[in-house]
Amino acid sequence: MGMGFTLVEAGVVILQGQKCTHRAQSPLKTEAEALISALSEMKNRGWDGVTVESDCQQLINITRAGRDYSA
Repeated sequence: MGMGFTLVEAGVVILQGQKCTHRAQSPLKTEAEALISALSEMKNRGWDGVTVESDCQQLINITRAGRDYSA
């Protein structure tokens, strides 16, 4: 299974990343792992103030609520 992210600034692609990973337990978990991977890459590069976009409404709702959903 693969996941990836794209960093866009002013309509220009700045960075793309991807990796192969194990099969996740659910689509939501896969989306969350992709988000964590992208945010880790941003942190490693010293970037902050990023805007995150996703097509996974459930993940957006969870991150906006700010609650811990870990299993």
